[in-house]
Amino acid sequence: MHQKLCQDKRFERLQFHSIDITNIIDLFKFLVLPNREDMIRARDLYDYFNKFTNQLNPDLLTNIEEENSFGVYFANHSTKMKNYLNKLQAQVEQDKETKIQEVRKAKDKYHRLMNSIIDCPCTCYGEKQCRIEQQANNIEVNISECPIPSRQESALAVIFELRMPIEIRSYRDIIWQFINRTQTQTEDRFYE
Repeated sequence: MHQKLCQDKRFERLQFHSIDITNIIDLFKFLVLPNREDMIRARDLYDYFNKFTNQLNPDLLTNIEEENSFGVYFANHSTKMKNYLNKLQAQVEQDKETKIQEVRKAKDKYHRLMNSIIDCPCTCYGEKQCRIEQQANNIEVNISECPIPSRQESALAVIFELRMPIEIRSYRDIIWQFINRTQTQTEDRFYE
């Protein structure tokens, strides 16, 4: 699968990334094969995987927010993904401005209510001043969270995760299965 992906123009960058499947190279040392053809095929696989163990760029599952990660590189060179990111960022800015307006209105309402009771002494809880002060203290503005990270590489990694080509998603899932085939608990450094 890796070979076919590397031959595809869209994914040829994959050949510069490591394949980090724990103990895959050691596995070849313990193979007992019945005939010469199987031994040759196993040796070819060993050579192929060995070629990708020391690549400088990270594999698909680790360091996904680094500038040299496959996802960040792919998203940064994809017009569709960059357009999608730009649309999201524009929406985030619009939402941010709307939230700022909402906060300003809430502050103004609070100050108006509090200023209206400045000269009114309150002697009991049921009086008008207490109700107005309680109304002012109950003003709420819901928290808004930005869905896109501010750091460009992180934003590109998020877009890649959202819009990842199915071929890469399938390939990554297969690698993830190989890595976790014997582990009962996954490590935090891997991103599914």
